[in-house]
Amino acid sequence: MTVKVSEWSTLSQPVKTILERVDINRKGFTLEAGQEFEIPYFKGMITTEMLSEIKQYETSSENEGYYKTKSDGDSLRIIFLKGAFD
Repeated sequence: MTVKVSEWSTLSQPVKTILERVDINRKGFTLEAGQEFEIPYFKGMITTEMLSEIKQYETSSENEGYYKTKSDGDSLRIIFLKGAFD
């Protein structure tokens, strides 16, 4: 079942943690489905559902241009644009 993501409160905790890390580090990175990924407060496998959440939240009015994404097959590049607390 696919959940439409339009608000921060609807994101899964791992996705919130990943997006917070993009904001804290002020740089993006590339994620791939099936990839083992470790950052502070998250260690686990990246799923296609997580990539979908990140991609969907990009178009949310809450995103306000903080990041954008580029997808290529099972990989998703998150590109930092501006900090949430600038």
